[in-house]
Amino acid sequence: MHFPGALSLMEELDRMVMVILRDGRHLVGRLTSFDQFSNIVLEGAKEWMIYKDMLNEQELGCFIVRSDNIVIISQLDNNKLPNMKLRRVSIEDMNKVREEDEEDETCEAVDQATLWNVDQ
Repeated sequence: MHFPGALSLMEELDRMVMVILRDGRHLVGRLTSFDQFSNIVLEGAKEWMIYKDMLNEQELGCFIVRSDNIVIISQLDNNKLPNMKLRRVSIEDMNKVREEDEEDETCEAVDQATLWNVDQ
């Protein structure tokens, strides 16, 4: 059965969901409550940080999300989670890889700038 507007969240109550926010963050938790504006409450919430093939989870606990920050809410299939090809890493390891990638991109950008410099 399909409901209009905020009532459509009734189908997801007490289920695991992933919420993608406007700032790009991914939250995972059990949808326990919502109001007429689609503000939601996630119980046992975690923030998933995904970079390349790496996953880092940060425990958040009970989390309230304003509806104007939500891009999408999707039911999470717990049976498919073990099949994800993401390796769990610490935030420090993920940041180290990101920094290395940023340094490589900076070097490539400098090389591109040198290539197109006509003053030399």
